[in-house]
Amino acid sequence: MPRLSAAIRGATASAVSGACCRAEALQLLEALLTAHRRGMHEIESGYFHSADDAAVAARAVLELAAVGNDALLTAFIDDYAQNPRLLSEFLHALVAAGEETQLRAAAVSRLWPSILERVVDLVESGACPTDDHHYGRAPLAAVIPTPSYESGYLHREYEGEPILWADPVALAPLIQRWLPLAAGHREPLDALLQLIDRVPLKRQPEVGLAWIEQLVMDYPRGIANRSFLLPGWLERIRPHVAAPPLLSAWHRIVDALTVAGDDRVAALAD
Repeated sequence: MPRLSAAIRGATASAVSGACCRAEALQLLEALLTAHRRGMHEIESGYFHSADDAAVAARAVLELAAVGNDALLTAFIDDYAQNPRLLSEFLHALVAAGEETQLRAAAVSRLWPSILERVVDLVESGACPTDDHHYGRAPLAAVIPTPSYESGYLHREYEGEPILWADPVALAPLIQRWLPLAAGHREPLDALLQLIDRVPLKRQPEVGLAWIEQLVMDYPRGIANRSFLLPGWLERIRPHVAAPPLLSAWHRIVDALTVAGDDRVAALAD
């Protein structure tokens, strides 16, 4: 796959330009990205720095989407549906690529509602399996856009500071569909908490507490002592849950986790 990356970068630059060869470059790029996907499928367990090659492909499809060609991005999601490891890696790469330039940020922000809807459709229909012990729920976590880690990629193409393009309020209607599929699982919950953190702290209970309650109460033992972020978040929002409905929901979450054996939140139950 690394041998394709340089060609993908070059073909992308020509395909989105005003050059006379752009039509030919687009044909070449489509072939290169098809070869990229086929090659990724052939490597059963991934490989060192596969995320970097996924990021090259993600940048390419976002550059195309920015000029009105969304088809190749959709092709990646549908082609990877049966492989949750590849799908989650590509979704993370899209988020990271969107952080790098304003052009890509605008494209990925426009497309993410349809991406989230498509992944939910694939999981609901069974086309995207969730029974893999390691990666089954990974796409459900990856489709909630969270800031990428600088160390996750060897090469970044930042224009300036990373662009935090995701808007939890805009995604709220689709998150409601996503919740039942993610309920009781730690990785999707922690991803959602990172997205909620984009909202000012005072508004976070209003925006996200009902979501977190649904994820926790479905199976508290699946969350207790497993979520990295939930205990700290519950403590931070406590001063902002004075209204009775929010306070009741907060207490239900804390009590359920305490009963499930999560000592990290036991002090909050007092």
